[in-house]
Amino acid sequence: MDKNNLALLAKEEYANPDNAVRRGGLGGNPFWNVRATRFMFCPSFDFTPILACNDYLYAATDAEGKTHEFRATTTTELLTPIWNDIAVGQVQLFVYALDKNGEKIATVGARTFYKAAPFTADYPAAACDYRTCAKRAYEYGFSLPIIQLWADKDAVPSGYELYLYIAKMNSAVVRSMLNYAKLSPENKEAALNIAINAANYLIKVSEPEGSPLEGLPPTYHNPEKRTDFYAGISADAKKREKENMLLYPSNAGNAYLALYEEVGDKKYFDAAMKIANYYLNNVCENGTWWQLVSTETGEPTSTAYCVPHTICDFLYKVYSVTGEEKWKTLADNAINYLRGNCLKSFHWEGQFEDAPVSVQYSNMTHFSASAIIRDIAQNRSDDEKEIATAEELMRYVEDQFVVWSDPMKYTTQNYDASIWHLPAGLEQYNWYVPIDSSTASIMNSFKAMHSITKKPLYLAKAKALADSITRAQNEENGLIPTHWITSDYKETGGDLWINCMFGTANFLFAFADYLDKQ
Repeated sequence: MDKNNLALLAKEEYANPDNAVRRGGLGGNPFWNVRATRFMFCPSFDFTPILACNDYLYAATDAEGKTHEFRATTTTELLTPIWNDIAVGQVQLFVYALDKNGEKIATVGARTFYKAAPFTADYPAAACDYRTCAKRAYEYGFSLPIIQLWADKDAVPSGYELYLYIAKMNSAVVRSMLNYAKLSPENKEAALNIAINAANYLIKVSEPEGSPLEGLPPTYHNPEKRTDFYAGISADAKKREKENMLLYPSNAGNAYLALYEEVGDKKYFDAAMKIANYYLNNVCENGTWWQLVSTETGEPTSTAYCVPHTICDFLYKVYSVTGEEKWKTLADNAINYLRGNCLKSFHWEGQFEDAPVSVQYSNMTHFSASAIIRDIAQNRSDDEKEIATAEELMRYVEDQFVVWSDPMKYTTQNYDASIWHLPAGLEQYNWYVPIDSSTASIMNSFKAMHSITKKPLYLAKAKALADSITRAQNEENGLIPTHWITSDYKETGGDLWINCMFGTANFLFAFADYLDKQ
């Protein structure tokens, strides 16, 4: 389909009032957007009505200084009558109560937000094909000293501050080197050696036999016992040296199973099963797990629960390896938690090892919503109601976390958004900036939506994000930077997170395979 037709489809999509993202106040739906700062699809807001008043004036002044108005009988109306006329940029909305003569008697609500630029289908071409981009990223990663240090079986993580997050990072090293061993036969032996040593270290530093968290790798690891606990790490991470965030052992479990399947050493299967058994024996009644627990007592250190999409992926893998139904049941129950709680409340909480535990709707992200999209695409695609749910979730992800162009100039991090590399995916409200892995993950969600609907607009959006990744790559060395927010991001790596780069490359490989079948 040509660009003009795609642009027309996109325009119709954004203009359709039925495409509002989980409109609050209808059918018991909550107003999930209380802390949202930008919208691509038409929003509505929860303003308190005035008793005995049933006539209200909505007035929105856009970035061009134009004021757009309409009248309604409630304070929670969609902005549909004026939405298409509002220019991209900052918007100031006021809602006034009117008397019987149409005169303003009170201001019942005000909201400042950014109208985000929509998809237009007019973006630069890819810098190279997706497989080339992905393979070059792997080659770059393999050559990095922080990866090569694991060539030594007695290595201790050093030279890379983010090895503090040892479960997350070493799991990424293991899985990426297993993948690279398949991509590069000449480096297979060296890559497998790195994967083995990184896994062995993770097993070595896991919680000991008889401890409350037996077999779980630490979320936070400070082998040098530095009193500053790594100076550049977030304040929240520094408080958690004696805590485990229960999302991350599942990453290690998946890495161990992948290594077991490759080399056949049962100790990796056993290490994975220790993690699986912890999840089996410590699941909460609601089907998920505590988000943070003490490494000393095993007791929860907050009242927050895991948003368990990564745990589900691991448990389904355990089921596929063992054939034991209990693992599928455990994973299904966790998926039901996502659907019964996150989907119902539309609270897609971002849970990251370097971020604080958040209150309702304060730190939304796209990852858990995308997990539901994947589940529907893989397991429920014959149900029209489920497909409709997936499409609504995809609109939420795009609405809140995709920047096609013209980013809002104010962010929580105060970066100069005018130099961002775009289009791109943003990570979370607390880190509302373009990230390679968020871009790739959202690309993958658009791909999943195309797989079950065959709508060309989904595929076009996926390609636009994939093409952007290829253009973000360093042309000389193959680096895919993590943060696309500075003028020198291609040279510095954008504060490189290796798990993000390798994950992005994996998504590109999978997308290339998908396109080959179309």
